[in-house]
Amino acid sequence: MKTLALVFCLMVTAALSARAQSASGLRFYLSTGATVPVASAYFDNFSGDRTPGVSLGAGIGYAFTPGSSFFIRYDYNRFWYDKKSYSTTDHQNGVDVFTNDNLKRAMAIKGLYKLTLFPGRPVAAPYLIAGIGAIQLNERYGVLGVSEAGAVTAEVTYQYWEAIVALGGGINFKIHPHLNLILEARFDIIADRNDEVQFVPLKVGLEF
Repeated sequence: MKTLALVFCLMVTAALSARAQSASGLRFYLSTGATVPVASAYFDNFSGDRTPGVSLGAGIGYAFTPGSSFFIRYDYNRFWYDKKSYSTTDHQNGVDVFTNDNLKRAMAIKGLYKLTLFPGRPVAAPYLIAGIGAIQLNERYGVLGVSEAGAVTAEVTYQYWEAIVALGGGINFKIHPHLNLILEARFDIIADRNDEVQFVPLKVGLEF
């Protein structure tokens, strides 16, 4: 962990040095945080379960003006819950059947436009962010049959891609002329095959 922290600090220091010697509008982005499920009638675990997951992100962008920039971002979201729901009873064989349909991971590539309000503020400036992209959903579907003879399980993991729309905002905290600490919340809406999946990444990050 200490080695990773040292490498991260060296990367940021090198980037700041390069930025200080260049008038380029190139920007870099790193983040971590939590992902909070909002709604989905399709996934069992989104029905009343608001257990947060983990979110990691990275990106590269270009600042056209002090208040206007565009980013290409990669986001990885990991969900921790594992909820089973009662499905049916097979009376002929005396088996109670439970199903488990859980979204485990979501990885997205998005193009995002960032509009900073009051960019001239010396310390903190709010911003709005919006964009579209593609997301890969990694879902695990399982069936558990329980009878007097014992339990029988079957499990399948599959992946598929969907379109995503992201809307959000945050605050830039200037801690160096070329380094901002960012607090951000986004509302990610996914056009799922059977229903809409929605979750809110809560981010803390660096933009440099």
